[in-house]
Amino acid sequence: AESVFVLDVGGMAHVLSADSADGLHLRQGVDQGFWVRETGFKPEVFCVLMSRAVHVRDKIRVLVTTALVEKEGDYWNRTALYETQFRTLARQGYAKPGIVEALSFGADSAFLQRYGTVVYTNVNDFVNQGCNEGRSILLALEELAWDDDAVVVKLTGRYSFVDSSFMQIVEDNLHMHAFIKVAPENNLMFTGCLAMKAGMLREALRGMDWNRYEFHGIHFEFALWERTVQICSPDHWPLSLPSRYPVLSRCQVLRLSRLGVAATRATEAQALVW
Repeated sequence: AESVFVLDVGGMAHVLSADSADGLHLRQGVDQGFWVRETGFKPEVFCVLMSRAVHVRDKIRVLVTTALVEKEGDYWNRTALYETQFRTLARQGYAKPGIVEALSFGADSAFLQRYGTVVYTNVNDFVNQGCNEGRSILLALEELAWDDDAVVVKLTGRYSFVDSSFMQIVEDNLHMHAFIKVAPENNLMFTGCLAMKAGMLREALRGMDWNRYEFHGIHFEFALWERTVQICSPDHWPLSLPSRYPVLSRCQVLRLSRLGVAATRATEAQALVW
C-alpha cells in the first residue's frame, strides 16, 4: 500500500515559533542539521513552507462529494477512486477534508471517516443527479458552518488532481471570490472541480430552484453558472442576452482554461484531464 507523509502543523509547535507576523522561525537550540536530514529542506525553506501552511491553507476548506453506489458497466471502483483522491489531497497538504456522502450510511462508507469529517445527506430523490449533488453540498455547508470568507474547494470524489496547479492558484489568490471553468459554447460550469468563497457558494445554492431544474432537465453545471451571474452581474442577467461573457462586476472571478484534474466517468475506460 502506498504511504502518505502528512505534516502535522500542530505537532511542530514544540520546536517552531509563530509569534512573528512575518512567519515561522526555528526556536533557539534546535539542531538545524536535524531539520535538513529529516525534511530534506534547509531551515529557512522549511519555515517558509510552514508559514504558508499556517497562514494560507488555514483559509481554505476542501469539500469532496461521494456517492457509494455500484452501477452496472462501471469501469471504476469508486472506493479506490475516493482513496486516491484523499491521498492526493494529503500530499498537497489538505488532509482531513469535509466529505459529503449522499447515499450510504453504514459499513460500506465507514472507511470515509478515516479521511475526514463526513456529512451523510441521504439525498437521491431527484432523477436529475446534479440537483441531488447540489442539494447535498448545501446541506453539508450548512452543517460544517465554515466561515463565509473561507475558500471552499469543491471536488468530485471520483476525480483526482494530476498536479498541484489548481491549489497553488487558489492559495496565491485568496482575495478572489471564485475559481471556475466555464465552457463558452454552452455556459456549463465544470462542477467536478471549482473553488468559491463559502458565503457565495451558500448564497448560490440557497437561491436555486431545484424543482424547475428537475422538471426541465436543467444541468447543475448551468444552474451554478446562472446563479454566479445573478449574484455577481445582475445587470447582465438573463444569460439569454447577446453577451455570453458577462462582466462579473460585483465579484472577482477567475475563469480558468485548465484545472489539472483527471475526470473518470462510469462508462469510459480512460480518464479525461480537464
